[in-house]
Amino acid sequence: STALNAFNGFRDRAALKAARFLRDASTFSLEQARQRVSFDVLQSYFQIVLDHRLAVVARSNLALSQARQAQLEAQVQVGTRAPPDLFRQRAQTAADEATVIDFDARGQTDVVGLVRRLRLEPTRDYAIEDPPLDTTALSETALDLKTLVAQALTSRPDLHAAEARAAAADAAVAQATGLYLPRVVVGADFIFAGRVFDWERQNGVSLLTTDQRPLSTQLGRQGLGIFSLGVSWPLFDRFETPFQVEQARAAARQGALAAEDVRLQVLGDVRQAIDDYRAAAQKLRASESGLASAQEAFDAITGRYDAGLATFIDVQTAQTALTQARALREDAVVNLVLQRDVLGFVTGRVVTAR
Repeated sequence: STALNAFNGFRDRAALKAARFLRDASTFSLEQARQRVSFDVLQSYFQIVLDHRLAVVARSNLALSQARQAQLEAQVQVGTRAPPDLFRQRAQTAADEATVIDFDARGQTDVVGLVRRLRLEPTRDYAIEDPPLDTTALSETALDLKTLVAQALTSRPDLHAAEARAAAADAAVAQATGLYLPRVVVGADFIFAGRVFDWERQNGVSLLTTDQRPLSTQLGRQGLGIFSLGVSWPLFDRFETPFQVEQARAAARQGALAAEDVRLQVLGDVRQAIDDYRAAAQKLRASESGLASAQEAFDAITGRYDAGLATFIDVQTAQTALTQARALREDAVVNLVLQRDVLGFVTGRVVTAR
């Protein structure tokens, strides 16, 4: 016995279409998850790079303090400097040493975080190398909003996934609407019958005077085939069909709104990434200018202090400003490189550490 569904209001066709769209949405979602994992690892890596560069700045600042402390100790011994300056310098040197220790500890913590993201053994020692950072600014052509938006709308997997889910919801509407149409089923039944008597008696006398034929030969000679064509069209299903249709339409509207939200998010991500990159480039130029000024101020104050025309507080203030300027420049350098990768991420390109 078998039955073939000849027509059911195109419901199976719509269900297959919806399933294909959902498969595509799952594929795009997987690709988006991979890109997010890659970008998360990249951010963790650049955080370690920044930690290393800030640690270098802290060690340079410590070296300045140690050199000045040695100079003051010699000057105090010969009586050319007052002991309070030496005491303040010792305190400053100890604070600078503590800063170096903090940066080293922060770097180790960030290394553990990166190792966890890479699913490596945390108890082993790893050497993280700093890459050469290219701070060449992108041209305005490369930052064209329309070009990057078009690239993002073409390449962003999360947008494609949302659009595929919306298309699957539309196909589900067609599937539910098919319940209004009749159903046609073609059936085929084949029946074979046979019988074998073990015994048959009447008044104690066996009536089976001849041998029984084998069952296989009986089945081979007897057969009945029935072909049927059935049409069903429910006139009233307690409003189940309208309910499913409205439910599918509501899901389709939600899917369309979700896809539109993702599209607007993509546009916003691209615009924000462009603005952040331009701000990062401006910040780098400002930090370089500030570093040059802080270095000149430190050199001038140091010379005046050695000549007895400036106080120790002036030197400390100038050194602090110089260290901050160096730290700001290192942060601006790493941030510019990272913002370039952010720009690639929001436009759908896979970014990796170089």
